[in-house]
Formats: sequence, structure tokens, C-alpha cells
Amino acid sequence: MSPLLGTGTISHCILSGACRRVASNLKFPNGLVIGKDKRLYVPSSATGKISVYDIADDYDLTLADTIDTELPLDNLSVDSEGAIWAAAFPKGLETIKAFTAQDTWTVWQPSTTGLRITRKDDGSGWRVDKVIEDNGSVLPGMTSIVHDVETGRLFMSGVAAPFIAVCEPLGYKMAAD
Repeated sequence: MSPLLGTGTISHCILSGACRRVASNLKFPNGLVIGKDKRLYVPSSATGKISVYDIADDYDLTLADTIDTELPLDNLSVDSEGAIWAAAFPKGLETIKAFTAQDTWTVWQPSTTGLRITRKDDGSGWRVDKVIEDNGSVLPGMTSIVHDVETGRLFMSGVAAPFIAVCEPLGYKMAAD
């Protein structure tokens, strides 16, 4: 019921083990990341939105913006140019069925999508671009996507996947060993 009730929290912890809640009432926060702009980006697996927080010196958080991707989200990553990458699930019920199965490889694997999120050129908001989508046959249950700006490669995997998929841009030639 947590995704519906909004019982998710973010806490700041120090090495001594002391923790302090800095955000609450979140709906299934998962896979957060700090961007190149030093803001905290928190995706919601329940709402498909990314909450963008300013981080104070004492680690208190102030909501600065919200990005609506319209898809349930999993982990975020940030590339060297500052683009945010998100693993997303275009068919949420498929995903719940697959991830709650006893053996995720004996059930049909869910569709997944990779999103690239950047600021609009005029700074007025956000662009959410679908970069890759799969029906579950090649990238089953992708929960993470990482982009290497230098090579253009995408590295994708899932919490239940026994492999990492690497997608290369058209015309890319790998160097010989």
C-alpha cells in the first residue's frame, strides 16, 4: 500500500549511523541520483514523476521542480554531459507480475523503456525522450540504464537479469584488443 499512501521517505545518514529524515510522503521513491547541477533527482515507481530537490548545507531538501515522464520509473543515472537516464516500465502491471514471480525467468518478461531527460534549450522545462524500448524479448525487466557519452554506448541490465546488454550507435567500431 506504500505506493498509494505515500509512505516513502529519504533520510540523510552520517558515518556514525545517525540518520535524519529529510523528505517524506513520497510514492515509491527508488534509484535516486545527484545531478551535475548538484540537485537531488528522486524518481517515483508509482507516479512516473521525478522530484527535483535543492540540497541545503545541512542536507535539508527543498522541492525545486517536478518532471513528469508519464511512465513508472526505476533507477536513474547521470552521464558526463548532465543528461539524466531512467529505466521505465511502459506496462506497469506486466512489471509487477514479473517482479513478484518466484522465478522471474519462468514468466513472461516485462516491456521496458530507456528515457533521456534534459533541460529544454530555452531553460523553460524538461525534455523527456524515449531512446530505446523493448517488448521484453531482448532487455527483459531492465531496471538500470547508463550512457557513456564518449562512445555513445548504452549499458542496460535488470535486477533479475543474468546479463548486461550493451547497445552501440550505428557505425560504431570497437577497438581491437
